[in-house]
Amino acid sequence: APEAPADAAPACSCACRVATFDALSGDYDDTVGRDEVVMGVPLLRWWLLRSARGDVLEVAAGTGANLGKYPAAATSITATDASEDMLRVAAKKVPADGRFALRRCAVEELTGCYDTVVDTFGLCSVDDPVAALKAMQRATKRDGAILLLEHGRGHYAWLNNLLDRYAERHLLRWGCSWNRDYGAVMEDAGLVVESVRRFHFGTTYMVVARPNPDLAETARGA
Repeated sequence: APEAPADAAPACSCACRVATFDALSGDYDDTVGRDEVVMGVPLLRWWLLRSARGDVLEVAAGTGANLGKYPAAATSITATDASEDMLRVAAKKVPADGRFALRRCAVEELTGCYDTVVDTFGLCSVDDPVAALKAMQRATKRDGAILLLEHGRGHYAWLNNLLDRYAERHLLRWGCSWNRDYGAVMEDAGLVVESVRRFHFGTTYMVVARPNPDLAETARGA
């Protein structure tokens, strides 16, 4: 029989995604961690985070893969995630230097005003990545930085076709939408992009950006 058309943009509620992450939390590091090492992702995390300064907000911290990689210039780090079970795993990795706090918080509920906002592989895990990026900008000081490491559409049509074909299966298994166009997402969110580097056939995006001044002013109450 002919194969049914693939749904390249399958829907999944935020509650459904969080339930998936809760269920995955116990084995997440063992399964995803091996793949990250093979692909050199720990080095990309370190390279991105070396720019973190001052009061830092990490969004979608998951099981805490970044917690041991922050430089001394990051004087305080508030790591948030919507999944309480993921944060329980992350709590075991918190360095004993007094800089870290963990808080259960969905990206839509972000508050505060930070020097640096970090999100690594989190935009794939929310229903509306544009709204998520706007929320991050509202939580960033006007002169602050937003550091992103994301995975989405690549440079090649054959690869993007594969991502589209298996998008629904991947979403149901991992709570992750892995075929988003982050160039378009950042433009729609009004993010001021300073640099973009892409790896793994273009599917991994490393971004250094600043908040849209209008959104950042809102965060400061101006």
